[in-house]
Amino acid sequence: MVCLMKPSDSASRASTDEAKCFACSSVSTGNGCQLSLTYTPTAAAAGAVSLHYDYLDDSGATKTGAVNIPYAATTHDHVTGSASPSGQINAVVGTGAQAVTVTFNTDDGNVASHLSMTSGLASLPAGWTGPSGLSCTTVSTGGACRLQLSYAPPAIGSGTLNLGYAYTDNAGASQTGTVSIPYASTTNDNVVGTPSLSGTLGVQVGGSQAITVTFTTDDGNTASQLAMDLSALPAGWSSSPSNSFACANVNTGNDCQLSLLYAPTSAAMGTLMLSFSYISNSGATKSGSVSLPYLASVHHLYIADLTDVFYCTLNGDGTLSGCAVTGSGIAEPQGIAVDGDRVYVADYANNTIFLCAIATDGSLANCASTGSNFNYPQNIAIQGGRLYVTNGLNTATPTMCTIANDGTLTGCVATAGLPGTDGVAATSSYAYLSVPGSNAVYVCAVANDGTLSGCAATGSGFSNDTGVTLSGAYAYITDRDNGLVDVCSVNANGTLSSCSGSAVSPVPEYVLIAGSRAYVADHYDHVYLCSVGTNGGLSGCAVSDGGGSFNVPLQLAVH
Repeated sequence: MVCLMKPSDSASRASTDEAKCFACSSVSTGNGCQLSLTYTPTAAAAGAVSLHYDYLDDSGATKTGAVNIPYAATTHDHVTGSASPSGQINAVVGTGAQAVTVTFNTDDGNVASHLSMTSGLASLPAGWTGPSGLSCTTVSTGGACRLQLSYAPPAIGSGTLNLGYAYTDNAGASQTGTVSIPYASTTNDNVVGTPSLSGTLGVQVGGSQAITVTFTTDDGNTASQLAMDLSALPAGWSSSPSNSFACANVNTGNDCQLSLLYAPTSAAMGTLMLSFSYISNSGATKSGSVSLPYLASVHHLYIADLTDVFYCTLNGDGTLSGCAVTGSGIAEPQGIAVDGDRVYVADYANNTIFLCAIATDGSLANCASTGSNFNYPQNIAIQGGRLYVTNGLNTATPTMCTIANDGTLTGCVATAGLPGTDGVAATSSYAYLSVPGSNAVYVCAVANDGTLSGCAATGSGFSNDTGVTLSGAYAYITDRDNGLVDVCSVNANGTLSSCSGSAVSPVPEYVLIAGSRAYVADHYDHVYLCSVGTNGGLSGCAVSDGGGSFNVPLQLAVH
């Protein structure tokens, strides 16, 4: 009799009522005594089935025996491929190769076999390199079966690399699988800041200028986390927002824009450096900067005041302040003109022109006589490297001098024109002279050598005219007897027409045009500030002496 015991109890004989027994009446050779068993596992397991039996031998003696049948149950395992780095493979164009390792393991630790690559390696996408194939005799855990690849993209792009493989699982079944590796290539882009104004930002003290800086990427891809510290801006600068500026993303367009305002209260010159950090589209932490050169200038108005030269600060609103006497040795200044950082002053009493340097605070320094052939010089005009001076002597025509590189006057000669002139203005083609006694303005042709010729009366309606000023398409003539400034159109042939008077002050002597503002010197101790209309006319004139105590303001100049 043979009894089948529980596998877990295979070490000891089971009792008769616990065992399932099998009996044969006789046992000989052949298969007359045969026990049929079936193994149908429901889970992975391993062990041994013990079969114990007894029998009577051919002499009638009772004997025993045992049979041990080892068994094991397994699942169909799977081979999986995993890429390292995991997730999307990112690489930067032109910065070398990104190594990628694909490791094959079984999902249960049991051994699969005969792994080989079936697709993907024969036609790798652009930038990918690797072996032509891979085979592993056995595959388990531990990473012994590996495929080495590299990704060095030649251009921006993205996709998914699909690698097919086949193997025999631990149960002997043929299986297949796929490894999918998403990838993307990008450039290591840069963020650039572009100011709304180019060159040096020039602002007059007391005024203001808004400026924006727009941040974009140089390749159109998106950078991120731009940040900037604005807590230590130079004097006069402010920002919106203040203290710090940040953009979550930077691309093209105006989505990342910094607003700045420069409103200086004192003269200054420097460069505003805006340093910022960001993360490029490739994930690299980078930095950049924007340079904004700036100049806060103090403009000055210079006044030839018969007994002194005054200089005044021009405020941002056009008013004057801080007017004070400057220069030395000039007895009777009647004319004044600015040429770069130099000032020329006509000294009526000393029959000379003084050349002065403009100091950093706007005052005049190192004034010295220059030039010759002057006869009670009055107004000055500078044009094309030449200086023209009217002479008050009734028989003297204007004097023309060449301005040397150091500013001194050379080759001063009388030029054709009219005697006893007062005001003078010039372009490269025409010069204009006022003759107070004749109540007329004369236009003269300017030759290549600077000499004047063919002077003829032009315009109309003047009465005891003195100063002549040119600005754009208009000429401004002071009409002393009527308290007007006559505004005339300048025609292409140099003639004046359509003259119309603007009421300004009791006895106007000279007009200086500065953009949309006009400054008028009045014979009776004042300087008037006026607005200039679109038609050139003056309006809203009011005294703006800036604390100065003038005597007889005559010609004006600005620096």
